Amino acid sequence: MKGNKLNINDPMPEFKNLPCVDGKKYSSSNFNDVNILIIVFSCNHCPYVKAYEDRMIAVQKDYSDRGVQLVAINSNDERNYPDDNFDEMIKRAKAKEFNFKYLRDVDQQTAEAFGATHTPQFLFTFNPFSHGYKSQFKISSLAMILCMFFFCEKFSSNGFCIN
Repeated sequence: MKGNKLNINDPMPEFKNLPCVDGKKYSSSNFNDVNILIIVFSCNHCPYVKAYEDRMIAVQKDYSDRGVQLVAINSNDERNYPDDNFDEMIKRAKAKEFNFKYLRDVDQQTAEAFGATHTPQFLFTFNPFSHGYKSQFKISSLAMILCMFFFCEKFSSNGFCIN
């Protein structure tokens, strides 16, 4: 994965019609009503991702009633990583009882737009218009407190956790 660098207060890139393990397709606009959106570039095969999955499930469980939504996006090339194909994603989500959206980015356009380079990679956004009619997610330094507290020991200035 390669991509653009995002900075704090940049608008969140949009994504459209990514298939989810729940059988639906999701776009960034489906999450306009949340206060904080946690985007995790994830996959099935990575041991570091596997180490974070229980924490991801716990954050979604503990904070969804406060307007937090975690969305995992798998952008890995399934030719190089066959365990990351969509059917395997569905199996993993069921086996681990994921309570968050797990989306597939087959062409890696979403990963590129977000500047994702590895898994797991966490991006925290806040939505200042979450209770209004218009939504504009922004890369959040405030929401990065969640990153430090729940997921990693340090973070970078571009809004991503570094593991």
